[in-house]
Amino acid sequence: MAAYGNGDYEVAVSAWEQLYELHIREGDREGAARAGAMAAMFLLIDTGLMATVRG
Repeated sequence: MAAYGNGDYEVAVSAWEQLYELHIREGDREGAARAGAMAAMFLLIDTGLMATVRG
């Protein structure tokens, strides 16, 4: 995601959250699950909970 790569963490997470909402409105449960998981991963990585995994 370009926003995350550019250091704009808030925009990146917000984009995944918006995509989640879009998929929910359209009834796309798989797409919503994917977007939700990606938002969660960004949150985990940036809060340091994945620090041991990243090395």
